[in-house]
Amino acid sequence: MKIEIKEQNYKQLVQCVYLGNLVINEYRKAEESKKEYSNFLDDILMQIVKAEPKAKAKFELKAIPYEKTEDNLLADLHDRIEDSIKEYYEYYCRSLFEEMLIDKLRI
Repeated sequence: MKIEIKEQNYKQLVQCVYLGNLVINEYRKAEESKKEYSNFLDDILMQIVKAEPKAKAKFELKAIPYEKTEDNLLADLHDRIEDSIKEYYEYYCRSLFEEMLIDKLRI
């Protein structure tokens, strides 16, 4: 299957996949996590890391060679996505908390 999206919707797709995995796995214990979702997310993010052109470091230390590994680039991408979805996820958590509180008060 091939899914085509507009370039301007690419970021939204990655955010949705990231949020989906976050909602599914965040509060599960490690042994209860749905690995197929976290593996799917990691696969997508690794493809993005491999597709992005290699950026040069802002500072070059001549005595110490510096090269970002794919793991470092993947961690950086995770951080950038988390920063971009923080507002949406916090709103979701607040709304969920309020709904749960209302349900508990009705009893």
